[in-house]
Amino acid sequence: MSVGEWFSDFCTSLRITGEKRTSIGYRTGRIVGQLNSDLRKLDSKTAYRFYVGSYGRSTAIPSVSDVDLLYELPYELYQQYHGRAGNGQSALLALVKNSIRKTYMLPKQLRTKRS
Repeated sequence: MSVGEWFSDFCTSLRITGEKRTSIGYRTGRIVGQLNSDLRKLDSKTAYRFYVGSYGRSTAIPSVSDVDLLYELPYELYQQYHGRAGNGQSALLALVKNSIRKTYMLPKQLRTKRS
C-alpha cells in the first residue's frame, strides 16, 4: 500500500458515517423541535439550533460521544424571567429542562403529567 493510499484510508476512517450523522440529526431534532414547540409555538426541528464544539467545526471523529448544541431562546423569555423577583434564571432553566425532558418521556407519561 502506498503512502497516498494509506493516508486516504486514514482520512476516511476519521469521517463520521452518514448513519451516525442521521442519528445525531434525529436526536437533536427531537430536542430542538420540542423547545421550538413549547417556547415559540413553532413547528421546526432545526430553527434556532446551532451545532458547536467539534461536531459544529466538523472536527469530530467517529467515536464522538456527545454533541454540543446551542439553542437561541426567545428574547421575550429573557424579559419575562429577568424581571422576576427571586431567582428568575433558575425558573427559566427549569422551564427549558422540563421542555427537554418531554423528549425522553413515553406518551403515557406525558398524558399522566398533563392531568
